[in-house]
Amino acid sequence: MRTTTIVSVLVAMVTVQTSATGRPRSDDIQTLPHIAGVPPTPTGTGGTCPLMAMSAGGAVGADSTASCPRISSLRSWQGLKFGLFLHWGAYSQIGVDASWSLNWKTACTFGNPSLCAPKKCSECTEADMVAYRKMYWGLSKTFNPTKFNATAWADVALAAGMKYFVMTTKHHDGFAMYNTSATGAPGQPVYGVTGPDCPTQRDLYGEVVTAMRTNGLVVGAYFSKADWHADSFWDPAHGFPTDRNVNYDIATNATRYAQFVDFDEQQLKEIQSKYKPDLFWLDAGWVGPNNGLQTLPLPEWAATARKETPNQLWVNRDGKVDEDYLTPENPPPDAVLKFGLGLRPKPWEVCMTLGSKWAYTVNDTYKSTETVVHTLANVIATGGSLLLDVGPMPTGELPPTALERLAEVGEWLRLNGEAIYDTVAVFPYAMNVTTKAQRPPSPEWVHAANASDGVSASCAQAGENTEANLTACQDYCFNSLSTCNTINFRSPTGCLVKACTPPGQPLVTKDGGFDVYTIANYGATSTQQWRLSRKGDVVYAILLLEGTALPTASTLELPFVVDAPGGADGSWPTSPLKSVSLIGSDNVEFAWSDQNGLVLTMPASKHAAQPNAAVFRLDFSN
Repeated sequence: MRTTTIVSVLVAMVTVQTSATGRPRSDDIQTLPHIAGVPPTPTGTGGTCPLMAMSAGGAVGADSTASCPRISSLRSWQGLKFGLFLHWGAYSQIGVDASWSLNWKTACTFGNPSLCAPKKCSECTEADMVAYRKMYWGLSKTFNPTKFNATAWADVALAAGMKYFVMTTKHHDGFAMYNTSATGAPGQPVYGVTGPDCPTQRDLYGEVVTAMRTNGLVVGAYFSKADWHADSFWDPAHGFPTDRNVNYDIATNATRYAQFVDFDEQQLKEIQSKYKPDLFWLDAGWVGPNNGLQTLPLPEWAATARKETPNQLWVNRDGKVDEDYLTPENPPPDAVLKFGLGLRPKPWEVCMTLGSKWAYTVNDTYKSTETVVHTLANVIATGGSLLLDVGPMPTGELPPTALERLAEVGEWLRLNGEAIYDTVAVFPYAMNVTTKAQRPPSPEWVHAANASDGVSASCAQAGENTEANLTACQDYCFNSLSTCNTINFRSPTGCLVKACTPPGQPLVTKDGGFDVYTIANYGATSTQQWRLSRKGDVVYAILLLEGTALPTASTLELPFVVDAPGGADGSWPTSPLKSVSLIGSDNVEFAWSDQNGLVLTMPASKHAAQPNAAVFRLDFSN
């Protein structure tokens, strides 16, 4: 079976703004430890991290983390591509999705069990919730992860090919996973792993930071701006809190809210002083300028932190204040590509659960390794990053199924990591290629056309899909429509959805169009999904696979129309194609065809196991 793909290339410029507030913006991609190729084998010996330059000619300042990796620019973070997210807290003991079961309005969502069994969750009363919250706050008295080993976690992350991590220093429930002395209001005791009623008495976040930095990972600190345990946020004097916001009027209780602001500031300063994270990952977007007086002076706090940690990134999740990159949350894996196309060219990261929930739950359902690899390919094809979440167990161990999945992802990355790390997006980012066994009727040619614009009728009246009739449809599309954003045809060998261009000119897609339909008189109907990335003069074509199956054909046809100038994000190299290889196999013989483009002859070893996705390396270097 042969596959024909039609691709045209358009320059997609990325403009990265500079800032006078110290926020990293437009440096060239800087290489961080292990970023350019194969993830190293973890040693578990607690070695020393490579020293990272903070700027041209500058070195990391002298502190306890001076020998470990740092982010030198926003673009250097973008090159990391794959990170580990950890939602861990006392809530892991009862298998609920982090703190959300405390919120009256979301207590029955997120797959949480009933709070008032044997009654249904929807039948729980306010009194039931009061009792549940009392039980929940008491979880601090029994949280004691005696099997926790931060070095083991760091080795898992490293072997999985992850380049950075983000862990909860506290979630919305306010339970601090680090050594804090801050209290939620005057008279309240410390609530967290080092609080007076918690048997843990260990700085869990601090231990993870040390181990991860030792293994060369960039450090992130998740911090919830809300705190439902703090009396300065949910004030007992103002009755039962019914939602995620403060339960009092801020305008008439300014002193109380000022106590909460001071509390949040103290905790953020503690985290900055103790760990100097490379990025602050702030959650609880409802505490911000989009919610009236319920806001925080984050720009000031960020500026202060960056005096100690230059180029530190901040994620705020409200889209308005000090937001270095966007973080869409847990979209379905098959929607990630759409998210990425919509967010380009802004820096972005998708945070996604490996299981069905953010935190640990017994008998959780985990995504397959294939799903994770395909999601990673979809993300990097549109210039994003993947932050994959695992919920640790209350014992301090990572779930066995999660360990299995991460090991398999790491195995794929050890072979194919060069197509992921330190890459940029290249137009048209992704192609879903459907090969038909015979030429379809005319209406199928206009797969994405809007019938009201007349294209469907025009092409249907054109008769059989001959070269002349397809040209007529092209003429109509370009010359008769007021907006050129539906379809177009290059030849009877293919059709590109959501594309339009003058007759006789190469195809140019619009609106992120990427569905390709090819026609051939052989074989059965098949669909192949390609994702693209670029590093310098090399373009990677990632073929998503089901299992380990590679195409059985001896040749593949990839008619790329590479006509855009080089040098910009989204564009292709300008030099002639020098070689093609299937990573993990032999070089691939190639030739150019005026009609079919790049014709590849598969190597004899093509049937070697290529789990989840196969990567073709197109080298345009001189």
